[in-house]
Amino acid sequence: MRDPERRDRRRAGYSVVELLVVVMLIVIMAAVAVPNVMAYMRNYAIQSAAKSVVSEINTARYRAIMKNTNRGVLFVVVSPTTYQWVILDDQRPQDGNPVDDTTALDTLLTSAADWAVAQRGFVQTLPTGVIFDDPNGTANDAAFSYDRYGAYCDPGDECDAITGFGGTDLITNTATASTIFLGQPSTGLTRQLEVGAGGRARIVQ
Repeated sequence: MRDPERRDRRRAGYSVVELLVVVMLIVIMAAVAVPNVMAYMRNYAIQSAAKSVVSEINTARYRAIMKNTNRGVLFVVVSPTTYQWVILDDQRPQDGNPVDDTTALDTLLTSAADWAVAQRGFVQTLPTGVIFDDPNGTANDAAFSYDRYGAYCDPGDECDAITGFGGTDLITNTATASTIFLGQPSTGLTRQLEVGAGGRARIVQ
């Protein structure tokens, strides 16, 4: 007669072969999933960066409309990894003289000291590994401007020319639109942002 307790013990455990099969299945699933997860994380970083830049551009537009600016609000690429907005109205350069509409902005903000006291937002930084890029070699400016209606204008064309903000030329400005590229050198991924004549920013691709 068989021992029922011995039979129950055999049923309650797992053999070494069964455990090895389970471990192998886990390893295979991880090998398949990890590259996909890594690709998602890389794509997430540059997509998140694109959304953050668009949000800051829209903040600059909102400031221009709400302040009813005479001189406009700039969106500036400060460096390949940083950006900010700057209000051009009501600036007070280091000489202490208030600014009026006859003061040339390229004279107003030509020194680092003047630029340091300009009304502006916090400098924002792109995620690690993401940079402002110029894949087509067409970048011709470090900033673009919004007027009081929230419309886009090229600061080197129909808006006041401004030479003192010391940004990095990684924006492609035309008379009707501005294009900004973000790149992720480690993966080759890029995102294209565009600001149309009406001033709305969007992620093109």
